[in-house]
Amino acid sequence: MNTNDLRFIKTEKILREAYLTLRKKKKPFTLTQLCQEAMINKTTFYKHYESLEKFDYDICKKIMRELYSKIEHINEAFTNTELFVESLSSKISENKELYDLLFYDDFNKGIRISEEIYLEIYLKDTYSLEKEIKIRFALAGSAQLLTNNPSKE
Repeated sequence: MNTNDLRFIKTEKILREAYLTLRKKKKPFTLTQLCQEAMINKTTFYKHYESLEKFDYDICKKIMRELYSKIEHINEAFTNTELFVESLSSKISENKELYDLLFYDDFNKGIRISEEIYLEIYLKDTYSLEKEIKIRFALAGSAQLLTNNPSKE
């Protein structure tokens, strides 16, 4: 499927909007409900995604990738870990409503997706066990900060 095709882009957009609308109800939904909300049929959905679970994971990852791309000190995880963790925690806190919407039922999914995104960023050129450990440690620290101090007032 051509991901640059306007029909593909429009379908992705309406699926995302429908997903967020249904997530706001804070209860599980079915593929049928998602397709009804998006006003598409299941065949169209399956041209884009293999399952509702895969869609859920992918859409959360796309949204978090967009959010994390706006983190000011994203490239400083290894040069200034404290600043990186502070920037990450601040960005999540600033977008708490969105984060809660995506992960209200599974905080650990948010952590897993965050790990995947950061490991992709930092390990894309060369793999290093040391880098992987450091990034997991920084993310665990951010998660700990957020769960122990959800709002800085």
